[in-house]
Amino acid sequence: MYAKNRMGYDLTFGANDFNEPKLSSEVETVRNVLMFILFAKPGQYPSLPDIGIDIESYLYSFYDELDVEDLKQQIIAQCASLGKYISNNTIAIKKDKYYGQPSLFINVNGTASYPDGYKWNRNEASPGFQIGITIDENKELQSYINSMM
Repeated sequence: MYAKNRMGYDLTFGANDFNEPKLSSEVETVRNVLMFILFAKPGQYPSLPDIGIDIESYLYSFYDELDVEDLKQQIIAQCASLGKYISNNTIAIKKDKYYGQPSLFINVNGTASYPDGYKWNRNEASPGFQIGITIDENKELQSYINSMM
């Protein structure tokens, strides 16, 4: 049974180093859910018609119109479970300009954790992720995800 104050784990379509089904750690699951919400567009998934923030259209606004607090509230409205991670700064969002374009820089802080008895390579554990999202000079959405190793 999952704790109500944690995101939990997610099963991937791969195998771990021990040739068993691979799980995403809690911090990876938080990152994955956050990325899905940010990049999905409302109506894109018929079974989830209201899911998605469409971050691309969000970034086409003027820099002064980008409201990080509003974005945080939209994320929480999409997935209430992420509210805990935003309020305790596990998810930290900052706006800035990158090559003159409005940009978002998001840190997802935390360490890999797995259920008891799950075999995993502790040397590959990431303390979190840095996410950058911007519009480039060709007006195309660019994003990156870096591990904070």
